[in-house]
Amino acid sequence: MQLEILSSENEEEFREKLLDLVKKYQVNLAVKVKDLRKLARDGRDKKRMCIVVDGPTLVYIMKEEYTADAFFQLGLLAVSVICCRVSPK
Repeated sequence: MQLEILSSENEEEFREKLLDLVKKYQVNLAVKVKDLRKLARDGRDKKRMCIVVDGPTLVYIMKEEYTADAFFQLGLLAVSVICCRVSPK
């Protein structure tokens, strides 16, 4: 299983890492997700991965709709998603 860690010091570094993962796992962001179960099932057949994200990077994820959508679709492809050091504002 592939472990993908999304931990970034700044927003630019985060965007680079996110785009790398989108390319690596062939996420098509132009297509709206209509069938979540089918997307998750089809994607898991390609590669098995786990995503780990920290609290500060989660702020970058939720900042824009594009990054939130990309992370959401990657999360659907993952076997698990772990959010570390997340605290409410």
